[in-house]
Amino acid sequence: MPRMEWPTTLRATACSDPPGGIGARSPASWSPKPAATAIRNFLGVLGEGKGTVKGGALAYSVGGLPANGAQVLFQSGDGAFAVVIWAEPDIWDQAAHKPIAAPASEAVIRFAKPVAGYEVFDPLKAEASITRGGPTSEVRVAVSDHPVIVRVKAR
Repeated sequence: MPRMEWPTTLRATACSDPPGGIGARSPASWSPKPAATAIRNFLGVLGEGKGTVKGGALAYSVGGLPANGAQVLFQSGDGAFAVVIWAEPDIWDQAAHKPIAAPASEAVIRFAKPVAGYEVFDPLKAEASITRGGPTSEVRVAVSDHPVIVRVKAR
């Protein structure tokens, strides 16, 4: 496997650095920016359940996603599945040069067969689940401008 190294310095040459610098860490303190924390949390949730993936399938559908929404399915080594859903709305007003609040919508993940339990994770908030539940045939989650992970245990 090729070795990957993180650059310790990065300078923009064609334009000035944006406030806070470029990259996932603050150039002054080398502390993680919110995006770096979200990436760590996202990978932490998907990395749960160490072991060898045995293969399997989860029959499900996602309803209520906006036109700019998407979803993907992962499986961890312990056999649990993670349905990741998100939307990609405009969050920047090019003319006014200011952020736009991302609209939220409710998505519903429906399972062909009831699952044994679920946990919902918001990587922007924490690596810990924000809600969980027992056996169910569907899970409702708020979707805006970043991924939400629904981790399920199939029966």
